[in-house]
Amino acid sequence: MKKYSAIIVDDERLARKALQNHLSPFESIEVVGEANSIQKAVELVNRTSPDIIFLDVQMPGESGFDLFEAADIKSHVVFVTAHDQYALRAFDVNALDYLLKPISPERLKQTIEKIIGNHGNREIKQQRYDYDDRILLSSGSKMKLAKISTIVSISSKGDYSVVNFDNDSKLTVLRSMKLWGSILPGKEFVRIHRSTIININFVDKIEKRISGVAKVHLKNSNTSFTLSKRYFIKLKESL
Repeated sequence: MKKYSAIIVDDERLARKALQNHLSPFESIEVVGEANSIQKAVELVNRTSPDIIFLDVQMPGESGFDLFEAADIKSHVVFVTAHDQYALRAFDVNALDYLLKPISPERLKQTIEKIIGNHGNREIKQQRYDYDDRILLSSGSKMKLAKISTIVSISSKGDYSVVNFDNDSKLTVLRSMKLWGSILPGKEFVRIHRSTIININFVDKIEKRISGVAKVHLKNSNTSFTLSKRYFIKLKESL
């Protein structure tokens, strides 16, 4: 019988213990460690390279989603939460499944069967969102469930990126421009600079300059961006 190593990430000791008790009847699942914080979870992931991570969504001052920014996750991920709104297609990763607290043994059995039925394939692919999808973003302890269609622009800020929304609000998240480029719908979101992505549905006007550069102005925003001739051509092709 193939064995699947698993870790449990939850800030509540009793919740970790309860889940471990629920998992004990499954001979194919071996719990190899527990963590009560994201930092400890990163260390545990790096040390054990588990097949499965049972990951609590809400923890004091941090979110289970932060683990994906802090570690290279190649495991099956099962989110564990007390709130069913996190079951929406809003995850920044393709989670294998989610479990609602208190965990139902029958529901857990379905999850384990799904893992075994996947024949141990641990590959996780980043999902590319549709324009009408929602995305869950975390900034420190703050979390925002936003419609992709409300994102006006994204700008790089060191290791972080600043997401600007159509209501003039913004959120700074730990996410690279490369990752944004791989998950945003390519039809609506265009890179106009190595550090800037815009939603073409919010383009108000484009000013062409004699020098060959251009300036793009966005609706619902006082911000304008300068783009080179190469990016200007790319933007024109997208509009």
